[in-house]
Amino acid sequence: MSEPGPRQEVFVGIDVAIAKRKRLPICICELKDGGIRPLPLRHGYLKPPSGMGNKAALELAEQERFAIEVSKWLKDLQKKLNLQVCKIAIDAPSNYCDSSKERRGSEKALDIAGISCFATPTEAQFQQKIRQAKIHLEKGGSESTIPNANQIWMLIGFSLFKQLRKDGFHCIETYPQAIVHEMKCSGKHKSTEQGYSAQLTQAAAATSFPSVESLQIALNTMGFGSKDDKLDAFLTAWIASLPPSCQKVYGTMPDDSIVIPHFDKVIELQRGNPKSS
Repeated sequence: MSEPGPRQEVFVGIDVAIAKRKRLPICICELKDGGIRPLPLRHGYLKPPSGMGNKAALELAEQERFAIEVSKWLKDLQKKLNLQVCKIAIDAPSNYCDSSKERRGSEKALDIAGISCFATPTEAQFQQKIRQAKIHLEKGGSESTIPNANQIWMLIGFSLFKQLRKDGFHCIETYPQAIVHEMKCSGKHKSTEQGYSAQLTQAAAATSFPSVESLQIALNTMGFGSKDDKLDAFLTAWIASLPPSCQKVYGTMPDDSIVIPHFDKVIELQRGNPKSS
């Protein structure tokens, strides 16, 4: 039996989503034609794990179980398709805010740049939020109205970073809202037709897609999630693929940093590496 050929290098973007039965939006990209191209994994391949909802996300055992499933999915995919995951970018904080600080340094840096984001709580603050959420549920409150839902998903991000790094994956943190701010296409939210179109158009140009339509087709077949989720996962994978010279870091590497594109440097690199004919 012949030995398999060299493994194909890929870069991964994860848009953390925990809604029940919602497949995790993951984009796996190869470098090609002067940019990155998502692998068409929606059909014919292993499906990524599904979210379990805010109630389950309150429990450490569920957080860890989900992270293990995601790591196993990536390892199985590497083996099945003969891939080598070079770097993973995750749209989530990598850890709690330090208890001695009011806000993470990376988030303060975003504040200075005029980019808004939810504050990441300290571990003690999060434990209090978890208690509040459980009291809400014990009193008959619905899962859809659970308090602090805009931060509970961060717990899944913490577990993903911890498990994936434990399993040997190189992970960095990014933030799509900061990405599109740097790309100067954040005027309208991506949930609007104008906002989505602006971000898709700029993303196609930044990653050397031949057309906006061809990028949309690639996103349709790359995996799961809404069109917004897929675009965020793609932008996140793009950050993972960029060389350090084309990255801009808010905060301090490695544990309190948010990585986005240095857009001027990306354009310079494109000019030095024209698209293949």
